[in-house]
Amino acid sequence: MAAFLVAAMYTDGYAAKAERLRQSCERFGLPHELRRVPTVHDSISKSGTRDPAFMKASFILDALARRRGPVLYVDADCLFRAEPILIGELLAGGTEFAIYNWAADRHTEAYLPAPVVMGSPDGVQGSGPRFFRFASRFGYFDPGQLLCSGAVQLYADTPAARALLEAWRRTILRFPGSADDHCMDYTYNNRDPALANLRASWLPKEYARYGWWIQARPVIDHPDFAADATHFRRIPEADGVKQFYTERAEANEDPPVFPRDCIIDAHARRLLTLENKAIVRNDPIDQELWTGDAGQ
Repeated sequence: MAAFLVAAMYTDGYAAKAERLRQSCERFGLPHELRRVPTVHDSISKSGTRDPAFMKASFILDALARRRGPVLYVDADCLFRAEPILIGELLAGGTEFAIYNWAADRHTEAYLPAPVVMGSPDGVQGSGPRFFRFASRFGYFDPGQLLCSGAVQLYADTPAARALLEAWRRTILRFPGSADDHCMDYTYNNRDPALANLRASWLPKEYARYGWWIQARPVIDHPDFAADATHFRRIPEADGVKQFYTERAEANEDPPVFPRDCIIDAHARRLLTLENKAIVRNDPIDQELWTGDAGQ
């Protein structure tokens, strides 16, 4: 039995995906609590409520209070592809808070499906989209700051972890209409002295893997691509206080995993360059690629 509780909340529209998550927890023997809720907060969804009871912060605080032990929050549309061994190791090492941090990862390249139509070579099989191309990356590196994706979050049952959740909750209330991930960044990057000694760790992509990270073998998988979030309000900068301080970070000039101008054939594991609709480069890719709901 794991020493942590997997906790998620879901609305009726996510019931099927929550059931998929439940089955994956049972497959790996992970204690879990998946709670149906009538709605979520508008810091999560544009159709949500302003009721703070339906924030992620409130839900996790409640789970900690009832569990009296560590909680691994996951979005309901995630699932476990493998046993999350790292989570137990982090807790054993004293971690109180863990989340994926774009600013602590030098290879944040996101690859999105490309509108390429080609014949499939004999024997090539795979799930999900076949062709991908470079879409974006985060251009800064600073592991001392946070720029998070909040689909997976780990909290120990400690005063510091609960204080972070309370501070996050206050930030969301302070900036109505802003995304809760951005509010977490703001909270962490401007934390007060009470949180100075919070023991934080950053999860690798494999533990909060979105569909655009085809180069990362998922342990905790979010197979879909993240929904458009342009409706959220930007957190305003005032008196030099920001969500993220680019002036403190170094420019990330590491080359991407795959060249930006190439097409990735994920099923055949080939790297293609097209000119005038003709293939002028067709090189093998010597690493696994992961696409589609089946995970590969």
